[in-house]
Amino acid sequence: MSSVWKDGRVTISPHDVFKSKKWNANYGWEQLGELTCVHTLMDPEGAWWKVQFGMNIAISKVAILNRNDCCGDRLNGVKVFVGDALFGTINNAQQGNWATLKGKNTGNSLKIQGTPKQYLHFCGLKVWATAEESKCKAPEPEKPKPEPPKPKPTPPPVKEAPPEPKPEPKPEPKPEPKEP
Repeated sequence: MSSVWKDGRVTISPHDVFKSKKWNANYGWEQLGELTCVHTLMDPEGAWWKVQFGMNIAISKVAILNRNDCCGDRLNGVKVFVGDALFGTINNAQQGNWATLKGKNTGNSLKIQGTPKQYLHFCGLKVWATAEESKCKAPEPEKPKPEPPKPKPTPPPVKEAPPEPKPEPKPEPKPEPKEP
């Protein structure tokens, strides 16, 4: 049975996964730890490796780089699935060379299923694919929303005018003395 390992970008599901630094068909024991191939444990049902894309993609070609330093025949009989559909089976794999399958399947994952009671190992993977059109269209740009009307500025409060000063009372005119 294969296990699951997650690296934040994709879900890769084999035993003992080693990330490749570059395309190198040699497993890497002699290169002081520069392990460049995927190698699983032996699985009675067939070990597998799987990547999930996060969206449906149309796959037209898959190439798998076979191990060069030994055991190249182990890739023969390996099945490649796109989603749940069989994409193809590898036959006549050559040690150290790319085994290529062509077809046309759409799915959100690619699975490499090894043969029963055998190790699964490969040293490179290339997938020719396009995203489904509905998933890769750019969203329609939003129409600019009209700006809401700006509120009219509130006029400053009207100050009451100070009361006008009351005129000082004028002295009443004194009657002028009448002349006799």
